Amino acid sequence: MSQNEFYKNKTVWLIGASTGIGKETAIKLAQHGAKLILSSRSEDKLNEILKILEKDGYGSEHKVVAFDITDEEACKEAFGKASRGSGFDIFIYNSGYYNPSQSNDYNVEKSKDAILTIDVNLNGYLRILGHIIPFFKERKSGHIAVTASVAGYFGLPNAFSYGASKAALINISEIMHAELVKDNIKVQVINPGFVKTPMTEKNDFPMPMAIEPKEAAENIVKGLSSNSFEIHFPKGFSYILKFIRLLPYFLFFPITKAISRTNDKKD
Repeated sequence: MSQNEFYKNKTVWLIGASTGIGKETAIKLAQHGAKLILSSRSEDKLNEILKILEKDGYGSEHKVVAFDITDEEACKEAFGKASRGSGFDIFIYNSGYYNPSQSNDYNVEKSKDAILTIDVNLNGYLRILGHIIPFFKERKSGHIAVTASVAGYFGLPNAFSYGASKAALINISEIMHAELVKDNIKVQVINPGFVKTPMTEKNDFPMPMAIEPKEAAENIVKGLSSNSFEIHFPKGFSYILKFIRLLPYFLFFPITKAISRTNDKKD
């Protein structure tokens, strides 16, 4: 089945659509014929995407549902708007918060940022899943995808709370994949490597094999139409990390310590 055939007559609710990977994924989905429900906190940025899509001839039937994923009542209201009418067929959670962080300078003040990271990346997903899973179970079909990260493969330096949130998303996705198959709900996890976005602009350390958001979006849109559980890219980088993850600790820790020392020198 071609990508155009896969997305034809499908509605995608994409949370975290306003910038970077989310924005480019929204545009690519529309180009393949999907109808979009776009969400993030920034209504202005989402409306700009709608203008781009309409101007380029990729439909005017898309809509915006702006809300804050950390607010339980806002999640409930947003779900009500998104599920109204024919609802949606595919749900993508792409919301993310990131600041480079290390354990060696962690303190009470920085714990606030760590807690926010977990709240957006992990708890936000759990909040909205409370609406999504029953919705798809009632429909007896559905498709759920979440953007985690290769940073969730193992404990990477400079990803103190971010890596933990992404590791949890991978774990949750593995559980959902096993348990929701009987309800005809497809579950996928998206694990990008370094992508040149406003979030990664904060990094002051080397980002091997970094790619542009458009390339990331192409990988995501292609992967969603496949039967693969994991969508990971760029392949060269992700396979290296997959190999490191398999190593015993006596080999693993010298590698992560070397990465940490390299980052310290960069500082």
